[in-house]
Amino acid sequence: MASITLPVECLTIIFEQLSYEKLGVKNYSFTLLHSCILVNKIWCATAIPILWRNPWNWLIEGLYLNRLTLLTATFISCLPKEIKNILTRNQIIKMKKWMKNVTSFDYPYFMNGLDYSWLYFSINIFLKENFKKGKEFIRNEYSIILLKEICKLFMKRSYNLIQLNYDNQYQKRYDYYKIRVEDYINLIHLPGANQTLIKLKRISITGWIPSEIIYGISKICKNIEEIKINNFQIEDDEEGIITLIKEQKSLKRFSFEIKLNDELEDKFGLIEFSISRFEKVIKSKLQKLVTLKLSPICFYMDNFMECYNLEELILIDERQQFNEKILEKFSKNSKLFKLKKLEININYITFKQISSIIKNTNYNLEIITIIWMEGIDEIEDYKNFIETIIFYCPKLKEYNGKFDYNYISLLCKNCNNLTKLGFNDFNILDISDILKQIGDVIPVNLSKLSLPLCWNFNSDSLEYFLEKCLIRLHEPLYFNIYESEKHAKIIKRFRELKVLARRDYY
Repeated sequence: MASITLPVECLTIIFEQLSYEKLGVKNYSFTLLHSCILVNKIWCATAIPILWRNPWNWLIEGLYLNRLTLLTATFISCLPKEIKNILTRNQIIKMKKWMKNVTSFDYPYFMNGLDYSWLYFSINIFLKENFKKGKEFIRNEYSIILLKEICKLFMKRSYNLIQLNYDNQYQKRYDYYKIRVEDYINLIHLPGANQTLIKLKRISITGWIPSEIIYGISKICKNIEEIKINNFQIEDDEEGIITLIKEQKSLKRFSFEIKLNDELEDKFGLIEFSISRFEKVIKSKLQKLVTLKLSPICFYMDNFMECYNLEELILIDERQQFNEKILEKFSKNSKLFKLKKLEININYITFKQISSIIKNTNYNLEIITIIWMEGIDEIEDYKNFIETIIFYCPKLKEYNGKFDYNYISLLCKNCNNLTKLGFNDFNILDISDILKQIGDVIPVNLSKLSLPLCWNFNSDSLEYFLEKCLIRLHEPLYFNIYESEKHAKIIKRFRELKVLARRDYY
C-alpha cells in the first residue's frame, strides 16, 4: 500500500502550530518540533526553518541552557573555511571536529532574531569547555574573535532578521560572563549590515550598552515598529535612546522602564526633568502607537491623550509615593476606543481615575489586570470601580487582580465571554455561598478559575459548583483547588467526568 504524504504547504501549517510564536515554550513545543525533523527529509526541510527562527527563545526560556554550546558549535560549522582555519591554529583542541562539519542547512538564513548578550554568553561557555589553554586573557581574546566572526556570519546571511536584543539581565546570575565595554561589537561596521539591519522591526535593550551601538542602529534602522527599553537609569546617556526613537517612521509599540535608586524614588521632579526630552519625541509618534508600557509612570499621561489607536496599555508604579496629577487629565479626557488590554499595577491606586479610563474605552476592553496595595480615595469610589468593570466591559475575556468577592457572580453574569478569572486577596474568607452563585452563572467558555487559597468553601458548595460546571462548561476547567482530604473524593469524581482539567492542581 502506497504511503500518503502530506503536501509541504499542509506540513507548514501544522508545524506553525508548534512554533514559538504560537506556543512559546509551553507543552514541550520545542522538543515536539525537534522530533518532526527526525521523521523524514521532507518533514525535516519543512520544520527546520520554523525551529531556527530564534533558537535563543527556545533554549533560554525553556531552560535548555546545556544546549547553548551545541548552538555555538552549529554556528561555527557555518563559518567560511578560511575563518575556521584561523580559529583552529594551535589554540582550540575540541573545535576541530566542528570545523570539519559541513551543515546541511544555512541556519543563519532562517534566523529572524538575534540576542547579542546570549550569543556572547554561549560563546564563552563553549570556549570554557573546548579551549586548550587555561589562561583567561587568551580565552577572552578568542572570545572576541569568535564573536566577531559569528556576527559577520549573521550580517551576511541572516536576511530574515527582524529582531535584535541586548539583554544583560542574565549577568546577575552569571556574573563571570559579564560583558565588558570592549566586548561590544558595533554591528553596523560589519559587511552586509546595511542590507540585514534595515529590515529590523523590533529592538529590546535591557541594561546599559554603549551609546555608539544605539547611534549605529539609528542610522540604518528607520522602520522599527517595537522598542523596549528596560532598566534604563537616569544617569545613563539618554541621547542615543532619544535618537533611536526619533528616527523611526513606523513605531507602534513602546515600552519604557526606568530603574530608580532610593535617592531618585523620592524626587519625582528630578525624574520629570530628566525625561522631558523623551516626552517630546514620544509625542511625535502618538498616532501610530498601539502598545504603551511605562514603569514607573514617569510621563504625565495627558501627553498620550491622542493615542487613538492604542490597543494595549500597561502602567506599573510601585513607588511609595504616587503623584495623582499624572493620570488626572488622561483619565478624564482620553478616548481609548480601540483599547483591548489594560494592565494596572500601582501600589497606591485612585479608583476614580481607573474607573474613568475604563469608561473611556467604549465597552471594548477584553483583558484587565489590576493590582494595587492600597486605594487612596473613598469607599464609594471603590464600589464604583467594581461596578464599572461589571457594566462597562461586556467583551471582557480575562480578569486578574483584586475584586470584591460579593460581586463575582454578577461579573460572571454580565461578562459572559470570560475565559480566564484570577483573584488576588490575603483575607481569610468563607465563600461557600458565593461559589454556588458563581456556579449558577458561570460563563460557558471559562477555562481557568484561580481563587486565593485563603478563600475557603465547604464540600457541598464545591459539589454544587462543579455540577453546574458539568452542565454549562464547554471545556474542562483549570481550577486551583487545594486538595484537602474533605474535597478529595469530589475532585476525583469530577476529574473522571472531565469537568476538571488534570493539570494546575496543587
